[in-house]
Amino acid sequence: MKFRKDKDILQFMGVGIGMILAGLATFKYLHPAGMGLAISGAVLTLIGLLFATKPKEILLQDERSKRINEKAGYYGFWAILAIITVMNYLNITKLWIPTFFDTYSIIIFTGIYCWIILRWHFNKKGDTE
Repeated sequence: MKFRKDKDILQFMGVGIGMILAGLATFKYLHPAGMGLAISGAVLTLIGLLFATKPKEILLQDERSKRINEKAGYYGFWAILAIITVMNYLNITKLWIPTFFDTYSIIIFTGIYCWIILRWHFNKKGDTE
């Protein structure tokens, strides 16, 4: 199996290995939560190994997929603004008094799921005009 050794892969792998080392040092000397940093560094290193086995041309996006991502992001942004407007209205009318963590999680998950669903929709739809 042939591995790519270009600058992008080496930087990606370096960040993953650095996260592993920083997580283990944090776990040993400061806090047990450093193990999460080490695990995420290991996952990042494994992803880097996976991408190092593929040619660079496979990972490049074409114009259609870029346009699909842009369009899904555009409509996802408007969905997030609509959710923020509804939540603000509910707060003004005192129907719902949100905390920071309520609003943060609702907004983030709305944006992520809208983007994923809209990407799928525009990919199946075919034409993006």
